[in-house]
Amino acid sequence: MAGFVLSMYRECKIAVLLIALITISAWSADGRLTIENFEGEVLVRHGVEEEWAEAVAGTTLRPEDTIKTGEDAMVVLRLDDGAVYRIPSQTIVDGADFRSMDRDELLLRLATEDMLSVPERMDDDRPVPRTTVLHGSPRTRVDEDTIDVDITTARFRINGAKFLIDQNYSGSAVLKIRETLRLYPDGDYRIDAMMLAAESLETMALYEEASRYYQTVLDEDISSDVREIAQTRLERVKDRMGQ
Repeated sequence: MAGFVLSMYRECKIAVLLIALITISAWSADGRLTIENFEGEVLVRHGVEEEWAEAVAGTTLRPEDTIKTGEDAMVVLRLDDGAVYRIPSQTIVDGADFRSMDRDELLLRLATEDMLSVPERMDDDRPVPRTTVLHGSPRTRVDEDTIDVDITTARFRINGAKFLIDQNYSGSAVLKIRETLRLYPDGDYRIDAMMLAAESLETMALYEEASRYYQTVLDEDISSDVREIAQTRLERVKDRMGQ
């Protein structure tokens, strides 16, 4: 009975969060993005398609589309309002990434993702302790070529997050980093990615969320230099939180 009640509570809470998401925003970009010009290898993936296609100047990107630049490549995108973005090489961004997001919207999105990522209960009906998407599950029987491709994709996506931060899309960058860590849990890129997420959250004055990332970094096997930086920043955000 307790398990049923807990399950119903969780489902209701998720429903409320999803309704709030729809009410606040459709999570689309700030306007239509058009490929103005590009150099080198630039690829586009439309929606849920698995295959990449060569970019074509004049193409309008939908929120669900993804664009990737290769080595020594770049692409210029233009927003409806005239804003121009020059995306550098070895970068992956989505159409929906170009979206301004305030603190409340980001918190709501993070809360929804956390709710959806936590299992309902253990076998003995006790609630499962709240987990984090920062740590991924171990890989099983994945060949090295696949892992190399995954890590390359992860790095391209983190480069995309850095680009978004430079364009003041910090909220979108945090979501991109979280998704990347979940999809590609292995690789030496993870520490830099978590530090980047923490810095972005701290910039948005989301100190509690930033502290979780800094603490996760400190729980990893990291160099003394990185540990010192993470510890200093963790103490800083704790001071701002009044702890």
